[in-house]
Amino acid sequence: MADYEMMITKVKNIYIMLLNAISKENISIVDHCLDDELTNKFKSLIESNIRDNIKQVFRQPNISNVYVIDENEEYITIEAETKYITYYVDRRTNKYVSGDNKTRITKDVILKVRKNSVKSKILFTCPSCGAGLKINASGICSYCGGLIDEQFSPYVLCAITCK
Repeated sequence: MADYEMMITKVKNIYIMLLNAISKENISIVDHCLDDELTNKFKSLIESNIRDNIKQVFRQPNISNVYVIDENEEYITIEAETKYITYYVDRRTNKYVSGDNKTRITKDVILKVRKNSVKSKILFTCPSCGAGLKINASGICSYCGGLIDEQFSPYVLCAITCK
């Protein structure tokens, strides 16, 4: 049970970090927790928004009612309820363009998570400076600021589907 709780906490954190990365137009904040295909998908979304001179904003993000609905040796599939306010602003003026900037929407999502071979209870060291890090770290070394590669995360988000 403790492993599921840790995994669910990790997946919730990844999802919230992803929404923040889109708002900040910086996918590198979370790409250590995403597989390459998902990283490229959201990098393209951000680049498209930049070309269109808009920025997508997520406020009050939350993920709840998280349930494991399938698991095999390689993947865990999770169903969750997400809530957030999302809208677009002009990148230059930061003024509202479209969307609902007042109402929190609810979306049910299916998250597919790849299990990495990393053991969930181990400590590892930062590849940049060698500092000891906990596996539940943010993906950025708190000592040197170096990015921790996805290979060190026990769970990597590889698909998001809205129900």
